[in-house]
Amino acid sequence: QKSALSNRPSSYSLVAGPRLFSVCHMGCGPSTPAGMHKDGKVDYRARKAAHARTHKHDGPSGRLPASIDEQNKRKAPRVLGIIPARYGSTRFPGKPLADLAGKPMIWHTYTNACKSRVLDLCVVATDDARIKKVVESFGGICVLTDPNCVNGTERCLEVYRKYVNKGDEYDVIVNIQGDEPFIEPEHIDLVAQIVCEAEEDDVCMGTLCRPAIDRKDVEGVNNVKVVVDRNMNALYFSRAIIPHNKTGTYDPKTKYLRKLGIYSYRADFLPEYVRMPESMLQISEDLEQNKVIEAGYKIKLGWVEDAVHGVDTVGQLEALNLAIENGQLKHRGKRIKKGGRAFKSQF
Repeated sequence: QKSALSNRPSSYSLVAGPRLFSVCHMGCGPSTPAGMHKDGKVDYRARKAAHARTHKHDGPSGRLPASIDEQNKRKAPRVLGIIPARYGSTRFPGKPLADLAGKPMIWHTYTNACKSRVLDLCVVATDDARIKKVVESFGGICVLTDPNCVNGTERCLEVYRKYVNKGDEYDVIVNIQGDEPFIEPEHIDLVAQIVCEAEEDDVCMGTLCRPAIDRKDVEGVNNVKVVVDRNMNALYFSRAIIPHNKTGTYDPKTKYLRKLGIYSYRADFLPEYVRMPESMLQISEDLEQNKVIEAGYKIKLGWVEDAVHGVDTVGQLEALNLAIENGQLKHRGKRIKKGGRAFKSQF
């Protein structure tokens, strides 16, 4: 590895082992090299002092040059979090700006997402100036995208390309649903790490799942279920009950998994994902991620024990607000209260 230490006179070269950095004399310097007596004997004390002067170290260990340490930090994967927020939802127009406990829904999602430890940047991607104005009013970052984007994935790709064009490179993109106001920062960390740390080359995406709670949780067609292999790679996503038995009914003894609405992508795979034509399994289930499996790529899942799911309808939002009003909803171990300073401190 090159570092600031390599910018030396031609009489010296840097020899780097796994944890060792030393200077070797190449025989083309002054007649009496540093650390040598005129009679040719080695002055080890002088050589040690010269070595210390030329190797400035940071940290208590004194073993790793600061310049190398900074290089390693720069090599850590850079993660971009994007929250697609569309105003014109068919089932719930204006959903990102809908009131939840005295704040717009997008405020909750953005504020919780920004608590992630792995995100280098978190932005909202929207096609509507009203959403952009609200996000920027509370100090958030918002990017306007083409209103012709078909879905949130295309919106993520557009935002990613805009940052690349500005010279900002990212290795992993996390797609955070704008209608998940109580997203856990740890879930964002986990789904990003799935892609960052994947050992298989064909793992291009990550998402999360949790154990299904009850019969209603499994049978709901809007609740996506998933089956996985031993390595937690997705085998199939479905709105139907999977695994399926001979009776075709819910079995309380079966361990069903429900998928969460968050994804991570390798940045170099995201354009390919958007370009992929619709597949038979995608169209049949109306689940975009199935085309990835059908194309031969892998989606790896992370396991979480619990999660508060997104808001799809006006009725669900009303139920959430009622639960908050009655003190029945907790988030991150704290009871959510409507409005006021106590409410702000919880997020």
